[in-house]
Amino acid sequence: MSPSGSVAQVHRATLRFCYPDQKMKPIFVAVKVWHPGVGEAIRRDFVIINFVAKISNLVPTLKWLRLDESVQYRFNILSKDVSFHILLYPLVHHVVLVENYEYGESVSHFVNELEGNNQIKSALAHIGTHALLKMLLVDNFIHADMHPGNILVRMAKNKHSHERLFKSRPHLVFLDVGMTAELSKSDRLNLLDLFKVVALRDGRTAAKCTLSLSRNRSARTQRHS
Repeated sequence: MSPSGSVAQVHRATLRFCYPDQKMKPIFVAVKVWHPGVGEAIRRDFVIINFVAKISNLVPTLKWLRLDESVQYRFNILSKDVSFHILLYPLVHHVVLVENYEYGESVSHFVNELEGNNQIKSALAHIGTHALLKMLLVDNFIHADMHPGNILVRMAKNKHSHERLFKSRPHLVFLDVGMTAELSKSDRLNLLDLFKVVALRDGRTAAKCTLSLSRNRSARTQRHS
């Protein structure tokens, strides 16, 4: 069994039949199974969190945080996650998902444990930044759960292991793209402006762009801006 997450257990299996009596070339697959009762637990937690967030709107100095909107946003994208994506049809159920098995090593190994190889780290930073900016600015379809456990690194298979590690260009694999998000048109424009002024090292304008991403600000915050 692969590591268990908060929503599901992940098992590695060998798939030999996709349809009954239709044999296929065996392939490794990942089988994700909901933890019992996880759907009801998530709904109950969000009812409580949403209640607290709505109360926060009654406090003027907290209203600009838009906590109720943030809770609703998180609930929407999490609902997509726990319903899972259909990858290997028809082997799909609302509590079980079968998908292709991806190989690789956690990105945290290359960041924290691989000493003295700035070339690989630089390549990973470049590829990861390019992927994130493309999701944000081009596709407007953002992986919302990109922690190290969901990012694998694969290196090209060269003849010698030393050559494979130090001369190959890494390849990133993003897992569990069930939690996704989209930006509104105004937020995308504000984000573009923010990137521009950060590149120009204009701190004052960057602060204004950051505040503009929160549409409902308190009177105190508006005075300070």
